[in-house]
Amino acid sequence: MNQQRIAILTDSGTDVPQAFSRTHDIRTLPLSIRFSEGDYLDGVTISPEEVYSRLPVEIPKTSLPAADTVRSTLADLQKEGYKTVFIITISSALSGTYNLMRLCAADFPNLDCRLIDTRNIGIGAGFTVMRAAEMVRGGFGADRIEETLRGLVKTPRCFSAFRPLNTLQRAAVSAR
Repeated sequence: MNQQRIAILTDSGTDVPQAFSRTHDIRTLPLSIRFSEGDYLDGVTISPEEVYSRLPVEIPKTSLPAADTVRSTLADLQKEGYKTVFIITISSALSGTYNLMRLCAADFPNLDCRLIDTRNIGIGAGFTVMRAAEMVRGGFGADRIEETLRGLVKTPRCFSAFRPLNTLQRAAVSAR
């Protein structure tokens, strides 16, 4: 545990590399991914590579982490002695994860839960998580970290390339 007793909690939609998460003690809650033949936990029972390989055939549905998992993780962080938790999620406009985390955090009045809606997805959101982790490791206080993260969220700059484009088109149509 770091001296500031600050934890970072995120969802798997931020695409923070697992090695970075392990090194920086980032808790990542998996999103659910549903293909026609079954449900999976992102990064736990299905890899991102497997999801990508299936996209030309089927666009999966996704859903939030389980509320019990969120509460259990927050309870663990509290038991471990953390005082502040940065909860950094993918865009609230694209997922209900932010709202779920907000509701669950309200059940932990002894934790200073600071929610950050990245207004982004994938590694664009992950960069915010990674910056928070670097600042915690650098010894910055919670107020300074929050100020920096909110500044990052105001001016996101992340570009994506999709190939083939018909996969992106099918994903957009299935999201409607």
